[in-house]
Order: sequence, then structure tokens, then C-alpha cells
Amino acid sequence: MASKEIKTTKSDIIANRIMIVVVYTFAVLAALVFINRGMNYITDTSIRDRYIINALVVSIPSVLLAGALLYFFCAKRNRERAAARTLSPGFVLALALVLFALGIAIRLTPVKAISTAYLLVPILAVLYIVFYSYQRECFVMATAFAVVGIIDYLFYKVGNYVALRAARLPVAIVIALLCVGYILVMWKAEKEGGLLKVGGRKIRLSSGTTGLWPHIVFGVLGAVVLVLAGAIGPMAAYYGAMVLLGFAVLAGVYYTVMLAASERR
Repeated sequence: MASKEIKTTKSDIIANRIMIVVVYTFAVLAALVFINRGMNYITDTSIRDRYIINALVVSIPSVLLAGALLYFFCAKRNRERAAARTLSPGFVLALALVLFALGIAIRLTPVKAISTAYLLVPILAVLYIVFYSYQRECFVMATAFAVVGIIDYLFYKVGNYVALRAARLPVAIVIALLCVGYILVMWKAEKEGGLLKVGGRKIRLSSGTTGLWPHIVFGVLGAVVLVLAGAIGPMAAYYGAMVLLGFAVLAGVYYTVMLAASERR
């Protein structure tokens, strides 16, 4: 009996990509926890340096090996259809470069690099999942939200430093103006059917089916939160983060409902 050909659909490929990114995220976070916990038990500087080097040698290649195994097990066997591959060579190369940079950062400043990675690794994973699962405008907003959220977090962490206090408000005003610029860019893209012309290229920023109001609310909200954080300090940044998080949940529900409605048509 002839074997039945198994067809790989686009949804299967996307599901595999999301699964692999989730596995990568947990593997990297587990490696970071492993390195951080070990450092807490070592007080001698020379021993700690050797431990960091050994930990990086073990953990970072292990993550790459896990990713390579997932790639070969999940990728479509028919190499003639390159578009059906679960992971692209560019993604694997980008991941290797990110992990290499992370390893160097941990070697130079272990505590700061690990604490920063705890924040950035999940954010990058969520953005990747949003890119493949939701409308393009949801991904654009999620990226802008991540940038504003990180800046607000920095205001919360270092806003009271004497050396930075004078520059706090001017920086906040500049970024708030960029939030207003974000609204104008999305408005222009909506007028052009979701496309933004940059030079000779057209970049799709929106599907043109969900409306402009979430971007307007986000831009105004982000600008107000950042200006207040710059004027008042960490306390305003903390409560501003709560407001931004609440709007992120609301926007996520809205885009999920719109996505489900479009798939029923």
C-alpha cells in the first residue's frame, strides 16, 4: 500500500515555529537561572570567573543544540519547498548571534546582563509569537508598547539617580513626541490601505480591518505616562506601568476578538 502523503499547511508551520520559540525561551531562561544561582553560592572572585566561563560553555551551546534538533525534527523533509521549513537559516543565525552577545555580556557584567536578559528574552519571544499569530497592526503596536514599557521601566529603576535627574524630563518629552509620531505614521498607513511607503519600498503596518483607535489611545497614553514619569519620577513610572499593562490586556482582547471574527468569514 502506498504511503499517504502528509501535507504541511501554513497553520502547521506557524504552530511549529511558535512551539520552537517557546522551547527556546524556556531553555535560555533555565540557563540564566542556572548561571545566576551558581554565582550566588560563590564568593571567591577567581572561582566565580571560572564558573561563569564554564557555565556559558555548557549552557549556550546546549541551547543551540536543542534548537538544531528541533529544527531537523520539525522541518518539512521536502527541501524543494523552502517556504515550508519551520525555521529559516536567518532565524537560526540571528539566534546564534543573540546568544553569543548574551554570553559576552554575562562574562563582562554578570548581574546586570542576567537581570536584563530576564526582561528582554520573554519580550522578544512574545513579539515573535504576536508577529505570526495576530494582525500586523497588533505586532506593530506590541513592538511600540515594548519600547515604551522598557523606557518606563528604566525611569522606575534609575529615575532618582542624581546624575540622571536633570535629563529625565527632556528625555521623556522627546519620547512622548515619538509616541505622537507613531500615531501619525499609523494614520498615514491606514489611509494607504495599511501600507507605508519608505523610499522605494512599501511596508505593511496594518491589515486595514481593525481601525485606528487603539493606536491613537496607545500613543496618547504612552506620551502622558512618559511625561509624568519624567516630571514626577519612579512613583509615576510605577503607576504608569500599571495603566499601560491594563491597556495592553484590553488591546490584546480586542485584537483576538477581531481575529476570530475575520476567520469566521
